[in-house]
Amino acid sequence: MASKRMEIDKEAMFRKIMPGSTPPGAASEPTPPAPAEPPVSAVPSPSSILPSGRIQVRKESTQIIANVMERVVLERLDDAFSKFKCCKCDRCRKDVVALALNKLPPRYIVVDEKDISSYAAMINTAEVTTAIVQAVLQVRSNPRH
Repeated sequence: MASKRMEIDKEAMFRKIMPGSTPPGAASEPTPPAPAEPPVSAVPSPSSILPSGRIQVRKESTQIIANVMERVVLERLDDAFSKFKCCKCDRCRKDVVALALNKLPPRYIVVDEKDISSYAAMINTAEVTTAIVQAVLQVRSNPRH
């Protein structure tokens, strides 16, 4: 049996698959220019003026993205250095932090700057201590200065 090959309307098929686009090769209509933005002025908006005539000051959020694990390692670093009598120069400290953080999983959170310490208290202490001790021993055996 010979099958007839159906003619496919490529433009109609393209419009079904990509409703917001124009098919390739089709003449596209010019897009109208974007409306100009109004100039920024120093005059406060009416919504920021209180009934008493005072201007309401909005407090900006001080939320940051932070790796809590990094904060925990930095907090516990001095204890490890004092116990293992390792060089405390800036280079050795940074090497220990980098090695310890590479052994630990990152814990990123979005939090206010002042609340990081409460989240840092929830991190597993044994895992962090093990990573710091291993890093201190490695740097102590082969310092890079």
